[in-house]
Amino acid sequence: KEKKNTRAHRTPSGEKSGRQQDQVLSGAAEAPKIGKIAGPKKKPAQGDGQRTRGKAEQKKAEPKKTPAKNPRRHNRRAGLAMLGLFALAVVCIAVSANWYLRNARQRQWHETAQSLSVQTANQVALLTVWSGSLTDQVRTFVGQDWLRLFAAEAANTGQPAAAVLELAATLEAEPMSLTAPLQDTAAPLAALAPRLPATLRQLRDFKEKNSFLRVSLLNAAGEIFLSAGKPPQLDEAQRTSALKAFSDKQPVFLPARREDGLLVMDMAYPVFTPLYMDASGVGVPAVLLLSANVSPVVKAVSRTGESAILQALGNSLQRLAPQTGPHNLPGWQLENGRLPPAMREDNALPEHWRQSYCLAEPVPGLPWLVAQGVPAPELEAQYAHIRKNALLASLVFTALAGIMLAALWWWLVGRHERAAASG
Repeated sequence: KEKKNTRAHRTPSGEKSGRQQDQVLSGAAEAPKIGKIAGPKKKPAQGDGQRTRGKAEQKKAEPKKTPAKNPRRHNRRAGLAMLGLFALAVVCIAVSANWYLRNARQRQWHETAQSLSVQTANQVALLTVWSGSLTDQVRTFVGQDWLRLFAAEAANTGQPAAAVLELAATLEAEPMSLTAPLQDTAAPLAALAPRLPATLRQLRDFKEKNSFLRVSLLNAAGEIFLSAGKPPQLDEAQRTSALKAFSDKQPVFLPARREDGLLVMDMAYPVFTPLYMDASGVGVPAVLLLSANVSPVVKAVSRTGESAILQALGNSLQRLAPQTGPHNLPGWQLENGRLPPAMREDNALPEHWRQSYCLAEPVPGLPWLVAQGVPAPELEAQYAHIRKNALLASLVFTALAGIMLAALWWWLVGRHERAAASG
């Protein structure tokens, strides 16, 4: 019985301790956690779920915002922008095409001038060789002592040129012995007469050997005093040009002229006094005047319009035509002794060659220039081909620019519509 009472007595105390532990454990739930600021625990607000549902319903109730209020306006703006870019592209293509065509024209002229210059140099070299060989032959002839002595003695006689010509004609018609007395002959000419037949024979042989038309001797007064063949009739301009050989002491080439259907050019070479008569060696008692037929040379170089020989007369130029002779070229001006490349007109040529792109280079030692040209219609045909290609390229680039800008505009419109649909 005592044990039963004991157990019964302990039961309330154990219940009491268990209740205390429950209280301690329940308080631990309300205790603050480590690392956080202790404070009163917020009680969950009543109606939070209702507020969240209310906000969601409010958002659903709000109207959706669109990227643009008017799609047509956006498309119109994009189209105008593409049109502006297309206009800019067209302007750039046009400017580029114009620049290309101008450079093509300059390049065409430059290449043509180079080609003409090479051809002209070849022709100038040929004429230089011809004139050089001719000059060497004449200088060798005028350097012979017998000719120099005869020219000096004829000048020392002081007789007019007509008297010497008359005596030469008489001796040629009636040959006489050198020892026979000279009747009706002036004393100075009597000393000259024995050498006249031999001098005439030498002049005639030289003329035939080198195919000259005439070979004559000209005194300081500009008169012919001895001639192998018919004496030439010199006008004032020819006489003035020939007399320059006395002062310049250099060969002088007279302008070519048309005579008896031939192109004839006169050349004046100074004949110097022998050193045993003039120690200075620079005296010129006479000039050897030669008339040469230059038609074969001009014909060999000249080709209608393409190539020609020009001769300078002061500041003016003449074209030497083998059939018609020289004719003037108005408006053609030399610059530093040459004719620079440019477009020029010659009305004496056929219509196809009247206007040509040409240049001319001088021939050393001659009053000539060799001209080479290309007719203007041929250059225009070449340039028309270049212009056609440039136009086709411009059209292709313009079409490509239009296609690319149209594709860009279509992509922008589609992108805007997709953005509007997804928004």
